Amino acid sequence: KFKLSYVIGVLIFILSVSLVQGWDYTDHGNNWDATLCLNRKKQSPVNIDTKKVEESQIRYIMDYTYQNMSHLRVMATPYYLSVQLMTGIKGVIVHGIVSDMPVEFEATDIHFHAPGDHTINTKRAKLEMHIVHEIKTALPNTDFPFKRMILSFLFDTEAEEENKFIANLNIVKKDSIPVLDLANLTKSMKQTYYWYEGSLCGYNCEEGAYWAVFTEKLHITEKQLLEIKTHSAYAGDGNYRAVQDLNLRKVYYVNAQDRSNLSLGTSLSFPILLICLLISAVVLIQQEQICIWS
Repeated sequence: KFKLSYVIGVLIFILSVSLVQGWDYTDHGNNWDATLCLNRKKQSPVNIDTKKVEESQIRYIMDYTYQNMSHLRVMATPYYLSVQLMTGIKGVIVHGIVSDMPVEFEATDIHFHAPGDHTINTKRAKLEMHIVHEIKTALPNTDFPFKRMILSFLFDTEAEEENKFIANLNIVKKDSIPVLDLANLTKSMKQTYYWYEGSLCGYNCEEGAYWAVFTEKLHITEKQLLEIKTHSAYAGDGNYRAVQDLNLRKVYYVNAQDRSNLSLGTSLSFPILLICLLISAVVLIQQEQICIWS
């Protein structure tokens, strides 16, 4: 049985999208509302020029806390294939660089763009999957001033065997998804990605999103890509938004697998503090001994 909260969430999603008129992918976003989208300065997607990206000095560490979910279904919206996630699937905990207070995000939906939204050195991937997360933390964390996190996975069609995660979505039959295992998907990825501050790639173009575009490509078959395109309700030449100007923004490269240069504000702070206290104690003892012998 479907949970009532899940059904309500799907209905709210459909209603909220329907209330925003005048957007589709026929002109790839170039004809969208100027106030909501075209006149804003931190829009997504962007082109990622790998020769111009900078190594991020801000080393956000993401811990994945996804829980497996079943009884979900793929929906063909007028814009893309989407999986609306139940409340409680959890998502990502981000550890800041100054404060020890983590920021928690909960995954809300997954959707697909074929070809991809982002370009790498002006080249578009065959498919891009977004996992959208909304912030859950009640108190603001100034180290991570974003209310939304979007993980972006790029796909090519070089696979000889079907991608198990995509196959498990039952896109053709629209049957219930046996198990949605986001934890296994994210743990299998190399934790290297590009990040920048951006927006939603549709709907109302709301800004304030932390984008993490993984450098490692996933693989699907040509058949799987065709199934995604065929069963998407959008029948144009691709449901992608044209790349947007960076407007003085920078794109950063993060190697989160290398935790050797983490700031003292991360989970390493307590062990370092303990060592400092021990050293201070030894120095004080030595000083006391000197005073006694003198």
